[in-house]
Amino acid sequence: SHQGKGWENFTDAVIEAVNAQDRPIVYFLWGRPAQSKIPMLSNPRHLILKAPHPSPLSA
Repeated sequence: SHQGKGWENFTDAVIEAVNAQDRPIVYFLWGRPAQSKIPMLSNPRHLILKAPHPSPLSA
C-alpha cells in the first residue's frame, strides 16, 4: 500500500546508512521485495537471514 509513494528512496537511504556501520548487524529479510535489497548489503560484518514472507494463509 506504500509502494510508489516515495518510501523506496527513504528506505534505500536508511539501508545505505545502516550498511555503512562498522558494528555487526543482523538483517531479517522476509519476502522477495526485502531480499531484492541484498546487493545493497555489502558489509561482510553483517549477517543476512532470509525467509519467505510469513503469510497468515500458511498458518
